[in-house]
Amino acid sequence: FHVDGKYNSGEEPEEGVVHITKGYSRDHRPDLHQICLQLICERQAGIPLLMKPLSGNNDDKTSFRETINAHIEQMKNSLGVKYMIADSAFYTANTLGLMGKNNLWISRVPETLNLATDVIHAVAPDLMSALGQSSHISLGVQYSNIKQRWVVVYSPEAYQRGMKTVNKNCLNQSGAEFKAFSKLSKRDFACEAEALKALEDFKKTQKITFVTDTGIDALPRYNDKGRPVKNRKPDFYIYRIKGAMGAFPKNDNRNPQACTLKKTFLWARLCEG
Repeated sequence: FHVDGKYNSGEEPEEGVVHITKGYSRDHRPDLHQICLQLICERQAGIPLLMKPLSGNNDDKTSFRETINAHIEQMKNSLGVKYMIADSAFYTANTLGLMGKNNLWISRVPETLNLATDVIHAVAPDLMSALGQSSHISLGVQYSNIKQRWVVVYSPEAYQRGMKTVNKNCLNQSGAEFKAFSKLSKRDFACEAEALKALEDFKKTQKITFVTDTGIDALPRYNDKGRPVKNRKPDFYIYRIKGAMGAFPKNDNRNPQACTLKKTFLWARLCEG
């Protein structure tokens, strides 16, 4: 698409005017300003049925719901739309409630949903019994007081893509935790108790690494500059944390690489009747 007009990213949004600004970037370029285009297409030839420009920081979940509320009856009556097929931004309790039981739909279910996470973890061992083969399982679910059919799908391709993503995230996370501990070990504390508390607080932030052989060193300090004379008592002490760090193995349950969410995906559709 080609766009012309005033570049208004540095101005306050105007009512009825698309605002060029930063938002969630599907191109993984959050540093760039953008605008969004909401698009509904016919399934066979991909012919656009509805297009709507949106501001760059638009919320998909809200805009989907507004579009459905405004145009669902028109699309059903004038265009003969029977099923609405959408990505996971469609799947919210408010949008499903708006669709009701008379409008048919198929949607990807977001893995961030607690129920979806529980279902995937429950069926994943059976689905992944043969990692080289695709498999699926179908089950009835009621969510947002609406009876639905969920299909959990495992595919080797999704497994490979998911593991690349998880490995990358794991490497970034472990690197960040190692840097954080290195910074913490160089920090001066006024007393041993303060250092121990800081160490315990740091341990609570760790996700895929652990600290071992920890201790607190008391280092003498002097008010005067230069080398102190022999046998002089320190004027005060500073305390520093010491220890070694490691990462959990890949098959450890505490490691995100044991997560199955990246290896499966889940679809839902309204149960007819």
